[in-house]
Amino acid sequence: MKALFLIITIVLFFTGCASYQCCDQTAKASQPQSMQKNPISVAFYKENEKPKAPYKVIGKETVSKYNIVGIKRQEASIHDAMRSLAASMGGDAVIDVKHDDKTVSGTVIGFENTANHSVALSSVTNKS
Repeated sequence: MKALFLIITIVLFFTGCASYQCCDQTAKASQPQSMQKNPISVAFYKENEKPKAPYKVIGKETVSKYNIVGIKRQEASIHDAMRSLAASMGGDAVIDVKHDDKTVSGTVIGFENTANHSVALSSVTNKS
């Protein structure tokens, strides 16, 4: 009985944070490698916030609050997954971040030019 419990615990431990699911994998696959960005540089805007700099919408993303086994993910893990998805799509920020019972969703955007990107990011950083 102890061996079975140990095996289940080990399996859950290794699969607990191993994967995330996204509803829109097509945008990720269509982006060339050179368009992908660093996930650390992706900014988040709450539902009612919009960047001051001009931007274009790249796509939508949704991340499940639960892993494949059904264990709830930590908020930091969800944000990391969203950053990685947005960066792989070539995005600079995620706007309209919304939470529901099972998912977190947002709209991935790209700033029109890099000078505006710096201004927009500094305005987000100063609000924290």
